[in-house]
Amino acid sequence: MRAFLIANVLCIAACGIVDAGSKEAQRTLTKVRVERIEKDLINAFRSDIPGLQTSAATTLLQVRKEVPEYSWSKCIIPLLRVVNDENSNPDARIAAALVLYELKSSHGNFSIVQNARFSSNARVKRFCSMLAAYHRLD
Repeated sequence: MRAFLIANVLCIAACGIVDAGSKEAQRTLTKVRVERIEKDLINAFRSDIPGLQTSAATTLLQVRKEVPEYSWSKCIIPLLRVVNDENSNPDARIAAALVLYELKSSHGNFSIVQNARFSSNARVKRFCSMLAAYHRLD
């Protein structure tokens, strides 16, 4: 059942990416469809599979470019959980930090600054430090 759910999330996310790339798709990305994509991405962020979390973060960045007016606010808490989980994969944490930065959320920016100061993973700490210092989040 879990494998089916994961395959379903990946399929829907992939369809969203493929559709979002064309000019015709911009007209078909209705609010209902974008909300469905957001729900599927949230499920991916909540999974324990690092590759799925990283892929969902990348997908969110790509779909956000096609639908810049949508807030994606429901994704912030699941992204915070990924970036703040010291036991999560560093690649997934870095991808989540980048998405939080791109969403320009005050909670996300605070989390990036905190990870820049206190993360036990050197890669995550360095990446968050670069985001915080270069873009003056603190």
